[in-house]
Amino acid sequence: MKLCKWIAIATLVLSQSAQATILWAGGEEGDFSGGTLCLEASNGIWRGGYARGALYNCGSGIGKSVAFSGGTITSGWLSSQVRFWGIPTSTKLFGFGKLGTDDGIFVGIASSNQYKVAIWKVDGGSWTELASAAAASFSNGPIFKIDMQVINYGSSGTVNVYINASANPVLTYTGNISTAATSNLNGVFAVGPNNNSSGMSEIIASDADTRLLSLASLTPNAAGDTNQWTGAYTDIDETTVNDTDLINTATSGNVFQCNLSALPTGSWQVHGIKITARGTTVGGGISSIALGVKTNGSSHTQTPVSQSAVWSPFETSVYTTNPITSGAWTATEINALQIHIQSAP
Repeated sequence: MKLCKWIAIATLVLSQSAQATILWAGGEEGDFSGGTLCLEASNGIWRGGYARGALYNCGSGIGKSVAFSGGTITSGWLSSQVRFWGIPTSTKLFGFGKLGTDDGIFVGIASSNQYKVAIWKVDGGSWTELASAAAASFSNGPIFKIDMQVINYGSSGTVNVYINASANPVLTYTGNISTAATSNLNGVFAVGPNNNSSGMSEIIASDADTRLLSLASLTPNAAGDTNQWTGAYTDIDETTVNDTDLINTATSGNVFQCNLSALPTGSWQVHGIKITARGTTVGGGISSIALGVKTNGSSHTQTPVSQSAVWSPFETSVYTTNPITSGAWTATEINALQIHIQSAP
């Protein structure tokens, strides 16, 4: 029997004017493996209409995304909305990293002052503070948009940090930003604040400026056109992971579809969309699930992902265009979009 659970969630990167190619995007527990990131759903620490909660560190370690589908990078932008409330000094928030290692370049909190932003490097598990801002960057209460730009990751690279889409960086460092074991980057790493009054949401990695980008998480809200699985969309719509509430099937090729919540209010360009789910297999038989979308009357799935006896998250690569029309996504298409899940197609 195949069990597919957590949330089958659609994550969209939006803007009203920016141009960008999305490397990866996320902001919930199912977007990261390793580490111990929990989702706090208390209103006020994330932007309503965009996220469903904010991530904080409820244990230890570094949470890691899947590898960028386009390969490694040496330059890129990374963004997150961060609600600040009493985050301790020397806290590491988020950064680019190299999967297979713990090495990466992060934005975080200065060791000298909890209200100053800092740039941190982790090399073989050892953290080094490369630079910190001269003036306070944060205050308790607000949600701050933090954007980190990495240029030429290596022995003479540059990192710029922007707060709230500032025209100029509040912090810049030029020097050795790489590690002995890494010459490029291929994932998003997250540590996060260690209290659930603070949190990170709307995390976006791009090859271009992220300062005008937003992320919206669309969740199941109605039955779709086809359901050949046992269970309904109400079994995969919760915010907090619950592996006892699920949909399942024991038959290869069975399809589950569901409708999604609408875009946030506004006029949006959609730069990319991905589907994330959480699955496992028990009792032998079916061993893979394909995720995809139904749009414009047709379904599209990506390469099936093998499952194991351990619950684990999996996701599609980013659909930067509509896979059926090959054109840019429209708001009408997104608001009519359905998640498509297929067992061992």
